[in-house]
Amino acid sequence: MSAVLRNKPLQTRSQVRLDAIKAAAIKLYNNPQIGRDRLTTAQVALLAGCSIGTFYRYFEDRYALLEAIAPDRDQTPAGGQGAVASVVNA
Repeated sequence: MSAVLRNKPLQTRSQVRLDAIKAAAIKLYNNPQIGRDRLTTAQVALLAGCSIGTFYRYFEDRYALLEAIAPDRDQTPAGGQGAVASVVNA
């Protein structure tokens, strides 16, 4: 886990939720109409299927989220999705 996380997931379902948040952020980040500058925490939570409170359980703000997804955000494997974007579509 990265130092940007407020809380480390302890259970599998918590890790799945965190992965969904990151996947949603990557999907929004790579969307040319949204990108880094227009990405909001509310958009990420909505796409990840979680509450805004759950988002803030793991990240202090959108900048912490952007730092957490930095290693994965530009990777686009076959299918045109970000490295963990398949979690959002599951």
